[in-house]
Amino acid sequence: MITGRDLTAQTGRKSYRRVTWRRGSKGAMRSRFRVQAVRPAGVAARTHAMARAAGAAGWDGVPPALTLLSCDIPGPTRPENHPPEQT
Repeated sequence: MITGRDLTAQTGRKSYRRVTWRRGSKGAMRSRFRVQAVRPAGVAARTHAMARAAGAAGWDGVPPALTLLSCDIPGPTRPENHPPEQT
């Protein structure tokens, strides 16, 4: 199984694009983002995909692709409000 951290680390920082996502009174707010299509794994994802396809007979066996939006956080540390890593 690949974690979200592994997915974002695979392609490196060059795959992120700088985006201005808000222009406010104190200037533009910018971050580096990347959009990637992923297919979830596991029993819960498979069960959900089968239910959306009206049961096992209507499901082709391939979970639908979902969109993963990741933000590049510069520096070696996480922001203070970022949840701790699960190990």
